[in-house]
Amino acid sequence: MNVLSPVTALVSAALPAGVGLLQGEHLGVAGLVGVPLALAAVVPVSAGHGAGAVRPPRTALLFACGAGAAIALQLVFLHQAPTDSGVAPLVVGRTVSSAVTLCAAAPVFRRLRPERPAYALSATAGVLDSVANLLFLLAARSGASPSSPWSPRSTRRAPSCSPAECSPNASTAGRPWASAPPRSP
Repeated sequence: MNVLSPVTALVSAALPAGVGLLQGEHLGVAGLVGVPLALAAVVPVSAGHGAGAVRPPRTALLFACGAGAAIALQLVFLHQAPTDSGVAPLVVGRTVSSAVTLCAAAPVFRRLRPERPAYALSATAGVLDSVANLLFLLAARSGASPSSPWSPRSTRRAPSCSPAECSPNASTAGRPWASAPPRSP
């Protein structure tokens, strides 16, 4: 667990930052310093410490990377949801994730039966996950730049041009991340 959580967190932070960079956003100084430091920090953390340290199997690391990628893509998709969609992206996302989880759990349910499930802990994790997703959706709609959280600067700010110059066209309508960056004075 000591290695898998940082790997998952690193992937879930780096992937949305990469998507933001591809969409024209910029990392600030903290991001330019922090991303390489986070990458470098995973190496000593994954090495463990002491003679009894055990490295996780490759499969576990792949699952951790997959979990980070899934979290990251969920955040990217929530960020790109239309601003007038209310909480529909969260409701649809939760419905789909519940169906996927139930389908994935069905084959292993008999193997888990003898153990007493931790219902309270699982419910708490679900509540925290839902609150985190709601707060992220609110942050994305408030004009913050969640895909590059280290940057106070973002190309999502309103361009400094007249309404005639900045009228949306078919390729950028409804996509604030695709708008032109502010012009320099």
